[in-house]
Amino acid sequence: MKALVGHGTLHCGDRAQRASAAGAIPDNPGRGTETAAGGWSHGIVILGADRVQEVCMTVEMVAPAWMHQQVTAEQYAAWTEEQCAGIEIVDGMVLVSPSGSKRHNRLARLLANALDVAAGPDWNADTDFDVRLQDVPLNNRRPDVTVYRAATIDVTPTRPEHVLLVVEVVSPGSETTDRIVKTDQYARAGIQFYWRVEQTATGAPLVYTYVLDPATGRYRDSDVFTGVVKLAVPFPVEIDLSQI
Repeated sequence: MKALVGHGTLHCGDRAQRASAAGAIPDNPGRGTETAAGGWSHGIVILGADRVQEVCMTVEMVAPAWMHQQVTAEQYAAWTEEQCAGIEIVDGMVLVSPSGSKRHNRLARLLANALDVAAGPDWNADTDFDVRLQDVPLNNRRPDVTVYRAATIDVTPTRPEHVLLVVEVVSPGSETTDRIVKTDQYARAGIQFYWRVEQTATGAPLVYTYVLDPATGRYRDSDVFTGVVKLAVPFPVEIDLSQI
């Protein structure tokens, strides 16, 4: 029998903390070796030429200190693009966003391409960049698609007054955030249009569209589309998502 060292990695941008645990594997192949801390070491037991059995494992993963402290706008401005990639900031706290699936990313790209063409020269539609909703405490979101004023392409950070429409493609694990939390945040920030795209088992997505009610500062429900989106506002657009 042979024990292998197990590793765990937690990272955001180019920062990483690694922890590993290793130990001898006892004759009982159903368990690893208990460590002094009361956990179990990580190992692979090789049982002959063609039989491999995994045993219990515990890898102590240590989160970096900056994930437990509020980040200010000034501190965030000093971070590199690599450090900012794949995260959002809510009330100053870092939230790591997992990478989207290929279907999720394809939906976002097709929507961005179609919106970019339909919006005309005054607006751009792009994916995966920060929208600064609030400075104190710091709140940054990275919508899947953002339609923003073309004249502000070099302005950082992008702010709600630069933005016409945001789109979120819902993924497993983001349901509550995209359906409730971000809907409230984008409305409070004054972003006029919000689309929420729900992936379905049949492949044809559902697109829920919302328009900001200036009297209440809340979104009101607008049209819902299956597969093909056809709208006259904020500009005429038709997008066929039925073949995703």
